[in-house]
Amino acid sequence: MVIVEKLKVSWSTFGKQVDAIAEIIRKRPIEYSRVVGISRGGLPLGVALSHKLNLPLSVVGVSSYNDDTNEQETLICDTPDIIFEGWEGNILITDDISDSGRTLSFLREKTNQYPNIVCTTVTLYYKECSIIRPDIYLEMTDKWVVFPWECW
Repeated sequence: MVIVEKLKVSWSTFGKQVDAIAEIIRKRPIEYSRVVGISRGGLPLGVALSHKLNLPLSVVGVSSYNDDTNEQETLICDTPDIIFEGWEGNILITDDISDSGRTLSFLREKTNQYPNIVCTTVTLYYKECSIIRPDIYLEMTDKWVVFPWECW
């Protein structure tokens, strides 16, 4: 049995992380038009950045499923595609962690179908095993991260 070391993030730490990410974003020479929070884990960061940067917030749901004929999980967007059609400009897509990276990669591919959208991916944590490296992240880790919104 493999024991995975856990990293527990407090609300206080999360607040400092939001401040740090907001500062990184403000220093970039890019004007963003909206924050897109991936439900569920990306919503706390998305809401916080929406307030800090005074940008509208949109929510995108991504679910995975695994049927008996497919060993790999398949990702589907729970949000109708029509929502993307009204978007334009630079958007921030937020998630709590890029673990496998499949969700961020999936949404990047989806938004790439719309020529008026340029996305910047933002996470608190990034794992080296992820298939995508977020454009903005605070910390690389190999630990199991437990966020304050998961402690119920």
